Amino acid sequence: MANIFSHDAQDHSFMINNRWTSVLYSTLLLSGSSIAHSTWEKLCMIWLAEHDQGHVGLGIVGIDVEDIYWTQSEFDTQKSFLVGIAQKALEEQSWQLLPYAPEEDILQRILRQWVDLFQNAQMADISAWKQDFDWYVKPERDSLDKKCPIHHIFLNRLSQDPLEACYICHDT
Repeated sequence: MANIFSHDAQDHSFMINNRWTSVLYSTLLLSGSSIAHSTWEKLCMIWLAEHDQGHVGLGIVGIDVEDIYWTQSEFDTQKSFLVGIAQKALEEQSWQLLPYAPEEDILQRILRQWVDLFQNAQMADISAWKQDFDWYVKPERDSLDKKCPIHHIFLNRLSQDPLEACYICHDT
């Protein structure tokens, strides 16, 4: 099984297997959780953390650019954040903080594909502006700063147990 990451409006996509999807999200969460400051950025990180195949199933956690809860007034800033978390991961080699050692050349290629996917997004590509992210379990505003005490990434709301709500703890 695999997950598809796409930008349908520009007929651009890539597919990666379930294991590499977990490595991608873990790496993005490590880099993004350290720089997420705005409410939207924190919600975006929690939303990414909800893409935990151990909770929601294998092969269904890919995303399309239109799946993002973009706001028209902040579109460029939000797009920069999504590109920036992958660029930061590449620059700082965030994957070295993982409890395992992924093949760096494969992960770097996948992170560059993520950058390409979002870097080319334009406001005109968004056919329907969403009212919110598409949540499995929407976080309460008072839980926006909850992070794993081990990995310091934002926790998802798919479990009440912090170790199962941490994407990396739950994945290892």
